[in-house]
Amino acid sequence: MAGLCTINNLAVDEDLTVSGERKGSKSNILLTVSAAGFSRNFRLGGVLTGSGKKSSRGFVAPRAGNITAMSISYEVTIANVANSTVSVLVAGVAVTTMSIDVSSVDILTDFQVESRGSNKFSQGDLISASFAGVATLDELILNLEIILDD
Repeated sequence: MAGLCTINNLAVDEDLTVSGERKGSKSNILLTVSAAGFSRNFRLGGVLTGSGKKSSRGFVAPRAGNITAMSISYEVTIANVANSTVSVLVAGVAVTTMSIDVSSVDILTDFQVESRGSNKFSQGDLISASFAGVATLDELILNLEIILDD
């Protein structure tokens, strides 16, 4: 009968039953912006997040964890050579920032992977994002990968 291999390369040939909870699970948060030339804050489920009057809006972390990656898809409608960035905020403070290319009118993508432990958040922290730059963008889609500690 084939069975389990080594612990590092676990293989299961039949059904697997596990008791207890899965810990350290990955999740994703999807934030979007329409017409970023007019708005600098992202939306989560249609609600504006970020700084200013909306600083109390965002994804509320149900448990402590880490932001381990971010990916973005966006359309540049009016290009500019100046630096543009997307920042992820935890409790209103930027924990990671990604420079994005806005030098030509195009639909672009980018991603950034972070080490686990470098962008921590606590239970109850608000996670949001903001765009800074002078180019005009449309339809930004930002995906954050998070790992909950337990």
